[in-house]
Amino acid sequence: MDQPYTNNTAELHKIIEKLRKQIDSLNNREHDFFGNYHHVLSKEKIVAFSWSFDKNQIHWSDSAETVFGLKNTIFGNTKESFLHCIKQEDKASFINKLFECFGKKSVNCESTFRFSEKINSTIWIKASCKIEYNLKGEPKELRGILKDITPIKETEEERYLNNLRYQTLFNYSPVPLWEEEFSELYQYLDELKQNGITNFKDYFNEHPESLSLCSQKVKVTDVNLATLKLHDAGSKEELLGNLDKIFTSKSYEVFKDEVIALANGKKEFETEGEIKTLSGVAKQIYLKLSVDYNSLNRAKAMLATIDITDRKKSDAALAESERKFRTSFEASDVGMAIVGDDKKFRSVNFAFCKMMESTSEDLKKINFIDITHPEDIELSKQRYQDCIDNKKAFTIEKRYLTQNRNLKWGLTSVSPIFDSKSKFLYTIVHVQDITDRKFSEEELLKSNKEYEVLAKEYKEQNEELIKAIEIAERSDRLKSEFLQNLSHEIRTPMNAILGFTDFLELESITPIKRRQYISIIKNSGFQLLRIIDDILEISALETKHIKLYESEFNLNNILTELFTIFQPQAKKQNLSLYLHKDLKDENCLIRSDEVKLKKILINLIENSLKYTNSGSIEIGYHVNENIIELYVKDTGIGIDTTRHTQIFERFSQAEGKISNKQGGLGLGLSIVKENVKLLNGEIKLISKIDEGSKFIIRLKNCFIPNQGNYIKPGEHEYSWNILIAEDEEINYLYFKSLMEEIAPECHLEHAKNGIEAIEIFKQKEFKIVFMDIKMPEMNGYEASMEIKKINPEQNIIAQTAYSTSEDKIKARLAGCSDFISKPISMKTMKKILAKHLIS
Repeated sequence: MDQPYTNNTAELHKIIEKLRKQIDSLNNREHDFFGNYHHVLSKEKIVAFSWSFDKNQIHWSDSAETVFGLKNTIFGNTKESFLHCIKQEDKASFINKLFECFGKKSVNCESTFRFSEKINSTIWIKASCKIEYNLKGEPKELRGILKDITPIKETEEERYLNNLRYQTLFNYSPVPLWEEEFSELYQYLDELKQNGITNFKDYFNEHPESLSLCSQKVKVTDVNLATLKLHDAGSKEELLGNLDKIFTSKSYEVFKDEVIALANGKKEFETEGEIKTLSGVAKQIYLKLSVDYNSLNRAKAMLATIDITDRKKSDAALAESERKFRTSFEASDVGMAIVGDDKKFRSVNFAFCKMMESTSEDLKKINFIDITHPEDIELSKQRYQDCIDNKKAFTIEKRYLTQNRNLKWGLTSVSPIFDSKSKFLYTIVHVQDITDRKFSEEELLKSNKEYEVLAKEYKEQNEELIKAIEIAERSDRLKSEFLQNLSHEIRTPMNAILGFTDFLELESITPIKRRQYISIIKNSGFQLLRIIDDILEISALETKHIKLYESEFNLNNILTELFTIFQPQAKKQNLSLYLHKDLKDENCLIRSDEVKLKKILINLIENSLKYTNSGSIEIGYHVNENIIELYVKDTGIGIDTTRHTQIFERFSQAEGKISNKQGGLGLGLSIVKENVKLLNGEIKLISKIDEGSKFIIRLKNCFIPNQGNYIKPGEHEYSWNILIAEDEEINYLYFKSLMEEIAPECHLEHAKNGIEAIEIFKQKEFKIVFMDIKMPEMNGYEASMEIKKINPEQNIIAQTAYSTSEDKIKARLAGCSDFISKPISMKTMKKILAKHLIS
């Protein structure tokens, strides 16, 4: 037995060296193979790839640079960057293909899609992939190639579009079209020419059977929908199977002329002819034939047959109409004229010449303005131009001057005439002589002037008398209704006072009930006292016995006090009460009568509470230079615009059905108006039925000097805008107080719901948005998402009384940067501002 090589060390080294050389050779061959492989891929516009699912990595062949023209392939090396390149409308289809293969445990997957990311145009890609699975049957890797098939797709699409365009143009053309094959006809005509036939007209007259043979050699290949409609055919098969029914004797004459033209070398032929529908109705047509004759083996023809039956009838009717018009034009006893666009006479009838004391020849030398009275020229020109611009006739009474310089009145009607393209042609003028009537009217007018003056005086006297009666009746009615209402308003609390006073005398009542009865008696007494105060105050205001007591006071303090007083009542009525202040507390010192101003605002707030069933009430003020505009705005029942002035009159509330429901004497707004006058102010009402009311009080020159007055938002060098979305006014006031202590340089904007927050956000930039989650109209989650769409970088802090982990997740998903829970402490607010305010 031979000894193994391993026993010989020298031989072993030789074998190892030989193997190493073979391996190097294989490596070189592999390098050359892959080099050639990548070259082929690039040349064929193919990119190879492998996608590892567990590592979420994609490797690409070097051909990606050549195919896609990029040094770094646009796909990247993750599935997200790969899928991002695919056109949105194709992405779902590609993913569904993969899922379908995964579901069926398929190995191969093919898909076609478009992509465009950093390239100049969209590329069509055909993906051929192979899915490899591990031993557990799970997808491990996707390998495949991407081939650029853009030229193929473009060619297919262009061929499809060209065919579609032709079929669409042919089938849906409004012109009836026939597609015909003339190849056999041309062959037959060439045979006749070879047999020495040159004069085809004489030949077909002598040999009608030859013309019949020509008709058999014309093949109709297609007709469009308009052709079926022209011949009353239900389908192409019905029409092509009954061609003998649509031709008349005149049709064969036209066909003979057509064949003669083709035999003489013409490729286009047109004439007028006649056909019949399948139902036997004769129609006049205009036909045009166009032949594409390239050789003996190909001769395509397109025949257009246009229905001109109606046009022929119209031409005949027009000729008849012209004859009738000319007859009536000349015979009319009313002056008639045709005036061109240059305003010159084209034609005039006998009656017009007689009226103008002229002849037709003389009138045609001048224009319409020449016979118009000078004082009527401007009006005539204006009405004439309006007539042309608006394409509308007009009638006017105007004066004319005849050739003998006599004055004539004419009832003139002018009608503009336009062609089918709306181009102005001329006007037809009718002039009826009304000279005698106008002179009679002038005489009658002179005699009636004195009667008109007297009638006017009587009318004015009657109107004054009627107004005086209406005022007296209304005043009497208001007083009567006021006294009735006053009796009711006084008796109601008096009944409670007297009735429950009797109950107090009973020994059997418990201490709890006694306290209840005493409370009712007190409230009824206060109600009665309020009625007496209103009556005394309006009386004092009427007699001018009220004096002003001006003092310096803080306007913000008054509004905050009133807000605190009326907040419980608003809550009780399920209403939202809001407060708006333009000035900071240290800048809102004014000089006025504090008691009367407070009285005015109390009356307006009580009025809003009285007539607002749902929604909100807002009190506040705006500052414009040295003018303060205080307002009370509500979402109540509103006031009809016709009663805006009347509503401030005494007892006016006593009118209407609403007063019967709400009660009261109707003195509140009258007292408000008189007190505003005492303050040298103005009151204004903005209101519509069912749209709420807004009362505005304007006070001038009431600022205290040297207090700095109004600081506009943004004037501070380091100011930031902060939006606070909060539907509860108390919470907003607390929030505002916190900010004034921590960051007084910030300017706050208040939104009462999500919708209002979005609208305010669109108007300016905000450093931070504090978003309440639970709000009417639109909640904080929805509002945050909309704000993030406008500015994805916006800092939004969610604030809510709920602080569960689920709420925090919802806030994050909605786009909120942070989350704070109510109640909000000053320490928490300082941390939030330090984190988000300074950047």
